[in-house]
Amino acid sequence: MIPRRVRPAWWGVVLATALWACGGEPPSSPAPAKAPPVRKPAPKARKAATPSAAEEAPAFVYDPEGLRDPFQPFIRIEPEKKEKKPPDVFVPKTPLQRFAVEELRVAGIVWGPGKPARALVEAPDGKGYVVRVGTLVGDRGGKIVAIHPDRVVVEERVVDLLGEVQARSVDLRLHTPEDEVRP
Repeated sequence: MIPRRVRPAWWGVVLATALWACGGEPPSSPAPAKAPPVRKPAPKARKAATPSAAEEAPAFVYDPEGLRDPFQPFIRIEPEKKEKKPPDVFVPKTPLQRFAVEELRVAGIVWGPGKPARALVEAPDGKGYVVRVGTLVGDRGGKIVAIHPDRVVVEERVVDLLGEVQARSVDLRLHTPEDEVRP
């Protein structure tokens, strides 16, 4: 229902729309009927002596110079370059890597003809381990580089105050009964 105050304006809009729609030019007369199209006879085939238009046009040749490769992505993402950092904190992997090299004790060395030398290393917890050249020992990533008749040589990589990695060699001497001090 339209309120009484709005009714005169509403009727004014309806009347204006009706007059606008009715005004203008009178309708035109209907268009005359078109005659059906007349078919023209097909042209006769030309003689083979004259070259056709397809033969005269050169074949399409693709020239990729100056164009981008369509198989490359629009955006090229470069991998982030990692900055050189000092080595991370060493995570122990074997029982001998839980202790400092200085805490280990060489209890015996075994060698033979044609066989590589092996050493028995005792950890501070009292357990013994058989090691050879290349075995990882120590909590700073040490590696056994040589086994001599009286000692085992361990090389560790240590970061100095300037942040450079230095190789440090530690000799573990064979424990002999003469070295023992009895109370």
